[in-house]
Amino acid sequence: MLESNKVGDMVMVKIGTSCLDAAFAGDFQSQMTEIVETGERHFVLDMSDVEHIDSDGLSAIVGLQKLVGRAGTVELTGVSGSVMKVFKLTRVHQTLLINQAA
Repeated sequence: MLESNKVGDMVMVKIGTSCLDAAFAGDFQSQMTEIVETGERHFVLDMSDVEHIDSDGLSAIVGLQKLVGRAGTVELTGVSGSVMKVFKLTRVHQTLLINQAA
């Protein structure tokens, strides 16, 4: 489940599932694509509920980053230790903007 609201020029998105996996990634991609198609380019993804991420979830986040392009931003907040471990194992953490203070 995704909840989104606009704050200034940022779209705040709460990922309300414990598993960002194949079962959820398709819906995530569809909903985010719809938002991007309205012209939005700056996102903050609140991942504080996400305890597990698989390759499909990872692809969905990277896909959003590619979709917004250089003119946009995707910032992740509330990243759990287990999810960060996956980011580091895949070296995706080097390309994502991750705010670990949140």
